[in-house]
Amino acid sequence: MSYTILQNLNYAAPYPGNLMRSVFNLQTKLKEKGIDTVFLFPENARGIYWIQDMIQAGERVYFKSNSFGSTYRIFKHIVKKHNIRLIHTHFWNINDMLSIKLVKILNRKIKSIVHHHNHYSSSKSKVNEKLKRMLLNCDVHIACSDDTAEKLREQGFGNVHSVENAIDFSRLDGFDDVKKEDRSFLLFGFDYMRKGVDIVLDAFEKLNNKEAILKIVFAANEEDGLNKIKKRFGAIPKWIKVLPPTDDIAKYYRSSLAFIS
Repeated sequence: MSYTILQNLNYAAPYPGNLMRSVFNLQTKLKEKGIDTVFLFPENARGIYWIQDMIQAGERVYFKSNSFGSTYRIFKHIVKKHNIRLIHTHFWNINDMLSIKLVKILNRKIKSIVHHHNHYSSSKSKVNEKLKRMLLNCDVHIACSDDTAEKLREQGFGNVHSVENAIDFSRLDGFDDVKKEDRSFLLFGFDYMRKGVDIVLDAFEKLNNKEAILKIVFAANEEDGLNKIKKRFGAIPKWIKVLPPTDDIAKYYRSSLAFIS
């Protein structure tokens, strides 16, 4: 009997980016082996153009709300309807992981993967940390880099594998005529703390050369990031440029002196 994997993606960026290109590439490779893919996104991703394109193309796409009850029901429904044998989670949350735990109890054949796109952050509360570890006790952990994988092992996680983030270099072609802005630096800050926006701001404050420009792209959580910057400086400093999210990231790279990661 054929089976299907569930790509559980807590991802609602206005563009697909390298993440979805990698997921689509994996989908193609799996299809060649007779393995199908179903997609699960958060409800706030429903109206995004590229997800609507997926639906129009015939992809099996589902959405989940923020409540645990409805999240569990949609997981249970998808697992039963599509004969799911593997759940691959990106950007995990408690509702998802608890729902996955429960559906795995009902169906012991299901395996689960958690894909760590950032370093794992321990909770200060011992109770919360114990709960997180219990929920993250999956079959396989995938880390986006060797460093992330090593940190996960040091933190006590088992069966950790490193799969470095893929980049579609063709996206960087065709922009040789874009003028480079001297002393401008590019930063993607969808998560203020994890992406180190606070640290970069420290560095820019210490720069004697006031002509340096920091260009920040908030693919998500823009309001939260801007509020933190305003709280720190009273207003958005003139040396900060907030750029809109775009799928044509080559233009941003080409016009910047350096990319801060």
